[in-house]
Amino acid sequence: VFAQEHGREFAAEIEQRRMDIQAMQEEFEREMERRRQDEGENFDEEAAQFERSMMDRQVQLNLEQIALDEEFHQRRLELDRQYQDLERERQEYWASRQRQDIENRRQDFEQEMERRREEEGENFDEETAQFERSMMDRQIALDEQRMAIDEEFNNRRQELGNSQRGQDPGEWERLDREQQQRFEELDRQYQDLERERQEYWASRQRQDIENRRQDFEQEMERRREEEGENFDEETAQFERSMMDRQIALDEQRMAIDEEFNNRRQELGNSQRGQDPGEWERLDREQQQRFEELDRQYQDLERERQDFWAAHQRQDIEYQRADSALEAHTEDWTSGANSLSLIVDSIEGDEVVIRIEIADSDPINGWGLQLEYDKNELEFNDFVPGGFIGGSFIPLFKENDDGVQVGGAQLGGQGDMSDGSGVLGSVKLRVIGSLPAWMNASSLDLKGDVENEVNLTDSQVEIER
Repeated sequence: VFAQEHGREFAAEIEQRRMDIQAMQEEFEREMERRRQDEGENFDEEAAQFERSMMDRQVQLNLEQIALDEEFHQRRLELDRQYQDLERERQEYWASRQRQDIENRRQDFEQEMERRREEEGENFDEETAQFERSMMDRQIALDEQRMAIDEEFNNRRQELGNSQRGQDPGEWERLDREQQQRFEELDRQYQDLERERQEYWASRQRQDIENRRQDFEQEMERRREEEGENFDEETAQFERSMMDRQIALDEQRMAIDEEFNNRRQELGNSQRGQDPGEWERLDREQQQRFEELDRQYQDLERERQDFWAAHQRQDIEYQRADSALEAHTEDWTSGANSLSLIVDSIEGDEVVIRIEIADSDPINGWGLQLEYDKNELEFNDFVPGGFIGGSFIPLFKENDDGVQVGGAQLGGQGDMSDGSGVLGSVKLRVIGSLPAWMNASSLDLKGDVENEVNLTDSQVEIER
């Protein structure tokens, strides 16, 4: 870009060329005059006229060349101005677009906050909204600084191009270095802002985890006080274990996020950061770590579902047991809370004993000791019946005399059950020979129990 100083130099050069032409003409005339005097009548006037003609034509060509150079110079200056105007228009367009984008971001943010405020009502987190607004405002301020730096150095480049210093390549290099340093300082501020955002959300996640622990313990304590001796400690321990294991996975996810954020920052500050393949490899590695973590989440959820689905196993078996109860018309009732053991089936080496209750007080849990000859029979499985509804959790434990069976509603939730029905079925394997026997003892009913338990019909003979 040729500027004003260069224009003055060009004008001085043109003037010097005109002066040189005039000097050449004057020198020619002096030389002709000297030769005319020296040669007298021998002076060749015809030759002198020819030389003058040649010189005049050369002068005319030189003047035309000067005129062309002046015209080209003016056209070059005009073209340079058009280039500058075009570049200025481009810069102004993009600066306007950036400012409009910034304004749109502000408006979109406020609209989204207003929408969430209306939807969430009193649950809307005003503190988080203020933090997000603060982060947005500070990032916009950095974006505006970047725009201002661009504009400043574009103007300084234009000024440099219009000055004598613009012919020095070192001046352009120094200007580029200065702009690069300003941008690097701005990038550090961007990184600090992003680090502050990450630390805020990590802190919020840790606080949420701590709140979950506290809420869980408070809920368990409330249920323990309300349910008293009916509180299911084993189920509470399982729920606590699931929560702790999920929290551990949540903390692993947070740690992975933090690790890869740091590694991205280090990569961006290194020479390797200029290689797109390095960023792709880092993304793939993080994705693989997350996928492995997702598999652990899925395994944990599967374990949770298996636990809670235990009371729903073999629905067909429950229906069969209930149907058998309806078909069992013999009046075995011996008063309130009467327990009866019934041989449900003997197929091959498998024996199924049905446990029924009649005239039961309202209950939501029960436990029972089943005794048998362990040389003849071996415990295989316990399947709860449909007498107690809700989320019923079956429990069983083998001992020296046989097996303890029973269960309770999860957290005492659901209505209590009374009347008659099937408490459950016990499956055994014949390891000796039949006939064999089974006896029930230590029946414990949980709920609004007013009458004593009755075990008068609690022994059964098992034979084919």
